[in-house]
Amino acid sequence: MANVQTAVVFPLLDWFIPGKLRQDPTVHRRARMYVLAHVFGTPLGFVLAAYIGGIDPHRGAAYWTIVALLVAFYVYPFVLRATGWLAPLSPVSVQHLTFVILFASFHYGGGSSPFLTWIGVVPLSGAFYLGGHRRLRLLTLMMIFVQVMVFYVIREAGVPFPQHVPLAALSGVGIISALCTCCFVALMALYYASIVAAQQRQFEREVASHRLTETKLRQAKEDAERADRAKSAFLANTSHELRTPLNAIIGFSEVIRNETFGAIGNARYLEYLKDIHDSGNHLLRIINDILDLSKIEAGKATLDKEERVELAPTIEAALRMVQSQAAAEHVAIAVELAAALPAVSGSSRMLQQVFINLLANAVKFTPASGKVTVRADRRGEDWVAIIISDTGIGMSDADIGIALTAFGQVDSKMARRYEGTGLGLPLAKAIVELHRGRLEIESHPGRGTTILVILPALRELWPAVPPAPEPATAGDS
Repeated sequence: MANVQTAVVFPLLDWFIPGKLRQDPTVHRRARMYVLAHVFGTPLGFVLAAYIGGIDPHRGAAYWTIVALLVAFYVYPFVLRATGWLAPLSPVSVQHLTFVILFASFHYGGGSSPFLTWIGVVPLSGAFYLGGHRRLRLLTLMMIFVQVMVFYVIREAGVPFPQHVPLAALSGVGIISALCTCCFVALMALYYASIVAAQQRQFEREVASHRLTETKLRQAKEDAERADRAKSAFLANTSHELRTPLNAIIGFSEVIRNETFGAIGNARYLEYLKDIHDSGNHLLRIINDILDLSKIEAGKATLDKEERVELAPTIEAALRMVQSQAAAEHVAIAVELAAALPAVSGSSRMLQQVFINLLANAVKFTPASGKVTVRADRRGEDWVAIIISDTGIGMSDADIGIALTAFGQVDSKMARRYEGTGLGLPLAKAIVELHRGRLEIESHPGRGTTILVILPALRELWPAVPPAPEPATAGDS
């Protein structure tokens, strides 16, 4: 049956349907329903007309009017092909069908006419043809109601119905009329069922496709996670292989630079050795950052030692490390440390690394004559806050997300001119979280950046959750 529809019925129906009505699948289905009813439903009306013609000995104007009205149904598909006016033609066709039924009933049987059986399919046809046009459907139903009421008023008024054929002779046509009505409804129902079945098959194909895509995405995600874990584990396990030769390069170049075993004799060699030594130290810092971050991502990172850390000396040591960079960049550094800062528990080396990274970033992204401010004070009984703010280029909210991602670098015309691996901020954030703290960033393009580090004060019991950061003041941005 499906092959017949696809190979014969649908191409025949589509011949009457203009291309613009085929673009929307829903409209296309309604247009097919419309053409189907007129092309294949009209012959059922001719069966009844033929039967009436056989029992009516004096076929007059009324009979031939019924035949002409039936023939006129074939005009609608051609008008649809020529104009594409599905919405206007649908209610006209429904009213046409209503009039044919009531006119035939008036002349052949009156209120007891077997043709009245067809009146039940009229609203059904309107619903099929008009689809979601609610106002048009309501108007069509009202017009059907008006025609039926006119017929009812004529009957109640006692107007005599013409007796072209005795009512007893119409019993046979009544059976045929009911059979034809069932055939018409079955025709429409079968087509509608084929639409539903096609939609169901399409839905099942889409569901199967989505499930396959979901399976592939899940597999790809698992593969990516395995690869990421393998990468992190590999980097975490190669610390010795990477650090040992670099330490040798740095150590031997330092011995030669210092002329420990005698003078070199050429000042240019000393300059080159200094470059080798500085480059080796720079490369070692990068590798240390990568390895530390990889350990954290692999879940293998721990504090290298658990000790009492005084924050003021740690921050001051970090300041000394970046002071030369700030002087070279003509950036002023202001320090405002509260008296009697509470100590914290953790690794002094790792916390110093955090402050070096944050201060170096602040200096690097602050233009000449700018200012970097470092403040530290107590937050309640359990927490201590370190605030590093600058008057640099700043970042948008989207840029902050990128900057906190490993190897992420803000891709802007201002930021791209600065060198860096993009590891400073994510590594600092990870180390702070290892210390059960929190790192927050507030920044605005052109107005600078404020970084808030909250660490738990040294106590016997650790607080559960760091407090939410307080709103930055005007001096923080």
